[in-house]
Amino acid sequence: MQLENKFKLLKIAYEMAPVGVEIYDKDGHLIDCNSYDLKIFGIERKEDFIRAGVTLFNNPNFTIQDIELLSKGESIQRNIIYDFNVVRNYNYYPTSKHGYIHLELKVSPLMSEELERMGYVVVMNDVSYIKQRELQLEEYNLKTELVNKVCNVIPWDYDINKHVLNAYSGNAIIPNSDISQETYLKYVHPEDREKVRELFAKADNLELEIIHLAIRLKTPDVLDFKRIVLDGVAVKDKKGKIIKYTGIRRDVSEWIELNERLIQQNRMNNLILKNINSGLLYMTSDCMVQWSNLEGFAPMVKKMGTHSHQPGDYCVKMLDGKCTGADHCPIKRAFLSNTIQKNEYKYGDDTFVDFVSIPVCDDDGKVVGTLLKLDDISERKKLYLELSRTKEEVLLSNQILNELIEKIPGGMYIKDANDGFRYVRANKVFCEITGKEQSDVIGNTDFEVFDKESAQVYRIYDMRLVAGEKVVSYESSPMINGVKEYWHVMKSIIKTLDGKTIILGIANNITKLRENIELKAAKEKAEQSDKLKSAFLANMSHEIRTPLNAIIGFSELAIEADDAEEREQFLDIVKSNNEQLLRLISDVLDLSKIEAGFIDFKNEEFDLAVCFDELEQVMRQRITKPDVVFKTLSPYRHCWVRLDKNRLVQVFTNYMINAIKFTETGQIVMRYEYVEGSIRGYVSDTGIGIDEDKKKRLFNRFEKLNDFAQGTGLGLSICKALVEVQGGKVGVDSTKGVGSTFWFTIPCEVVVERV
Repeated sequence: MQLENKFKLLKIAYEMAPVGVEIYDKDGHLIDCNSYDLKIFGIERKEDFIRAGVTLFNNPNFTIQDIELLSKGESIQRNIIYDFNVVRNYNYYPTSKHGYIHLELKVSPLMSEELERMGYVVVMNDVSYIKQRELQLEEYNLKTELVNKVCNVIPWDYDINKHVLNAYSGNAIIPNSDISQETYLKYVHPEDREKVRELFAKADNLELEIIHLAIRLKTPDVLDFKRIVLDGVAVKDKKGKIIKYTGIRRDVSEWIELNERLIQQNRMNNLILKNINSGLLYMTSDCMVQWSNLEGFAPMVKKMGTHSHQPGDYCVKMLDGKCTGADHCPIKRAFLSNTIQKNEYKYGDDTFVDFVSIPVCDDDGKVVGTLLKLDDISERKKLYLELSRTKEEVLLSNQILNELIEKIPGGMYIKDANDGFRYVRANKVFCEITGKEQSDVIGNTDFEVFDKESAQVYRIYDMRLVAGEKVVSYESSPMINGVKEYWHVMKSIIKTLDGKTIILGIANNITKLRENIELKAAKEKAEQSDKLKSAFLANMSHEIRTPLNAIIGFSELAIEADDAEEREQFLDIVKSNNEQLLRLISDVLDLSKIEAGFIDFKNEEFDLAVCFDELEQVMRQRITKPDVVFKTLSPYRHCWVRLDKNRLVQVFTNYMINAIKFTETGQIVMRYEYVEGSIRGYVSDTGIGIDEDKKKRLFNRFEKLNDFAQGTGLGLSICKALVEVQGGKVGVDSTKGVGSTFWFTIPCEVVVERV
């Protein structure tokens, strides 16, 4: 009986339990549930629920992981979102509910004493209301946080029992943590700590009702101190006893900085208004002056015949608080039209004042005042009249200049050096030279007007001007209407007032002048040729006569001589003069071939070092004077060049013959080297040297500086011609009475092997 009563009590408790309970067999079929369970799932009768064939493993609101755990006989306990729409779609059981609920459940297997699974028990509760309140609380907290951020405030509490401060959000020193007085004081600016200590002391003694304190505070996450304001109140219990202090902390750093900037800006504005070079007057809508700086413009005010309005003055034309001024009054017109009014008034014979009335409106667009700006423009007027006259004069000058440019007999043009040397002006004559219309010339460059080759030449002259030359001139020979003409072009560079660089060019037709000059030059050349022929014949007759006379005379003496030794001596003289005559004829032929362009150069590769050694042996035999020392300097073991070997030897030989001829004592040095892409040869001597005024004549034909020395005067001239034809140069460095160094350079590619 006692067991039966216990069972009844359990059944009553089962039915009255404030949670839903479901019993399933070991296969997961529902076999029973309590009343609260039916209420949770919206089921009227338990029989309908059981008859629906509900199984634990087919619950559509369970996850696959849940089913797997239950199949293994394990418990599950969690909160789920139970969706009744899913139940309806699966026709899981009949229910009157829609939507979803938050369900807290626990599923546990029922085990026998032998540890066999007998079934499952499910205990659940609808926690939707709790979840809703949690969400509402979370939303409230978020909104509170947002409001605090927007308002730039941080809530705080001070516990008077624990003597600790707590900040709840934002950039609190230690958010949601209790901060001791000592810790808080570390973050306060040293100059403000005493104020904070006094505040803490009064709070601890319950002496404060309201807290308001401005201090400087530095949080750990920032570098500089911020200016903050602490506001708070005492919180009391029902008996009126203070239990804590609470309030907000505001960061006013930006506001203070902005206020300081506004104050500074206001000071600057006042300074500008006081020093502006205009008379200013601000008048409200009731025609009262609020601000004026006219006392600083007394001379202008005196010219106008009025007085300097001061703050507090009213318009002199006021009646019953209304302006009675004329309709053309600039202040009145600005009031009525709400537009800026500009006027100019004349006082006396030479005083002009510019009036600008600017309406001042409030945020709604209503006119609340007018700013009047006064400027004495008398000097400006005079300047304007002078500028007008100057403008007319400039226009007249431009007209005259345009007529001059167009009617000048030569070509004239202007280029802009800052814009790719484009033509900005060109007269008709110049356009005729180019063979184009003015529209095809102006705005284009030389490369668009002329052929590329000519344009490149013209550009070179332009660049010379830009580089610093003041004037350049040259001749051009364009084809005009199929006829070749000659033009002399002169260019100069001009800097304009606006900083631009322009090039002015003037071209004059010199075709007739050129023809006259060419005729004159041809005549002079012919006359010079006759003179040269005469000089040539005179020189040649003299030079040939001397060896011929010697040959004829000593030949006869040799024939008549009985003494063999004497005959041999005469024949040596004949032989020497034969060689001299042959060399003379050979030099004349070489020079004529070179000047006529008929000489051929047989370039070949050879070792100049070896050639130089061979030449040394030949030259050493020619030096017979006992007081002369001959030296050679060859800096390379091998020096491979590609030149005409015979012509190179000929130049060295002629230089050596000159040195031997004019050196009685001392030394003669022959050397060469490779310098900057050229072979450079030298022959130095300690001979008689050359006067400075005679150096320029040295390399001329038939030029003999010593009439008593043997030779035709053609050797150096031939050297000069041979070297220059190959692209080289010749020269001499000499000092009278000290000696001379004759040199030449011939460009060529060289491969050297140094000693």
